[in-house]
Amino acid sequence: MVRGAKSLLTNTFTGAFNSVESLTGSISNGITLLVDDDNQFARDRERIKNDRSEHVLDGLSNGAKSIFNGCKNGFTGLFTQPARGAERNGLPGFLLGAVKGVGGLVIKPLSGVIDAASKTCEGIKNTPEYFSS
Repeated sequence: MVRGAKSLLTNTFTGAFNSVESLTGSISNGITLLVDDDNQFARDRERIKNDRSEHVLDGLSNGAKSIFNGCKNGFTGLFTQPARGAERNGLPGFLLGAVKGVGGLVIKPLSGVIDAASKTCEGIKNTPEYFSS
């Protein structure tokens, strides 16, 4: 009976955090599409997302990496996007790049925070499995 109760609690716990992880991951994927950016941010974000959080401390660590990645790329994009746009299309490209840079300054850190929530939930969800091994 104790094993059954433990299994019920563990599976309920895991299911709840799995749902939150999936929801936050989907939201973050959706808002990053607004950035329309094909640079290091997308590659770094994908690398962090693929790094499995084994337990809650891994989740917090990966979450911190996500926040740092979003803030770093949001700030650098503020300068690189207009320059890249100007290289490609002159003044109209510069203006479009400036808009993308300002948008990325808001969206990329927000995406990092949402990814952090997702990675933290993944770590919390995997903690019982980690300690039962």
